[in-house]
Amino acid sequence: MLVMAAVVAAAFFFAFWGRNAAGLGRTDMGWALSLSFAVPLTFYASLLCAAAAAVGTAVAFARARPRAPWVAALAVALLPALFLAILDAT
Repeated sequence: MLVMAAVVAAAFFFAFWGRNAAGLGRTDMGWALSLSFAVPLTFYASLLCAAAAAVGTAVAFARARPRAPWVAALAVALLPALFLAILDAT
């Protein structure tokens, strides 16, 4: 779950950056549109990963299993939401 959350978060940040990057979205409309559609899709995927990680964390706490990987996955999955919240606050 941690790897999936990290890949989705990395895809979100790449798509967010690539929309207006000099070599991608700024010069090629096809890339700009593709990455613009990828931003909300990867954001929703990261929220889905966060929900799954939250359930996994709750189960780990209830059954006395190792909690660190689930908490780390939850933190990584919530990075895009935290980024957009900070961006909206500024």
